[in-house]
Amino acid sequence: GLHYRARSVLGETRMVERLDVPCPSDTCDLLMLVRVQGSDWAAECKACGRLLSDLEYHAWVKLYAATIGHADLPPAKTSVA
Repeated sequence: GLHYRARSVLGETRMVERLDVPCPSDTCDLLMLVRVQGSDWAAECKACGRLLSDLEYHAWVKLYAATIGHADLPPAKTSVA
């Protein structure tokens, strides 16, 4: 762990952001899409290896969002005062 943190401070590691949409591949469909810092791709699937350009990723997000209804969304979190 210490070795990884030292490399992170030196900028030798890349941040990986998990994206909350499933892979558009017909054979995959898992929630394994990530955005890797410094990559030429907008999204990469860690399960099947599919790579999405900016245009493909944004088109996929619009299509996926159109299929989601209110019943599919998690309940809103409220703060306890």
